[in-house]
Amino acid sequence: MNFTYIVCVYPIEKAACQCPDFLTRGIACKHLRAAILYINWMRQQPNNSHLPEIKLPTQKEIQEEILISKFYFLYLFLLLLFIYLIIN
Repeated sequence: MNFTYIVCVYPIEKAACQCPDFLTRGIACKHLRAAILYINWMRQQPNNSHLPEIKLPTQKEIQEEILISKFYFLYLFLLLLFIYLIIN
């Protein structure tokens, strides 16, 4: 069976694919990676320098972002707890 998926790669923050892998895991699937490789290859061809260079975040960048978001939510929780304790 052949399936067709719509892939959106720009802006990279909103990159998405309609394949089951992306929809269930939410991370870059083979379709996104292939589209990014193709666009970056096309960018190197004459008359295509206007195309944006597209980069996926590295694993380290993703881990740092997750860590920051965890601390942010912990901070918000503690702040709300502190406010609750002051009010009561």
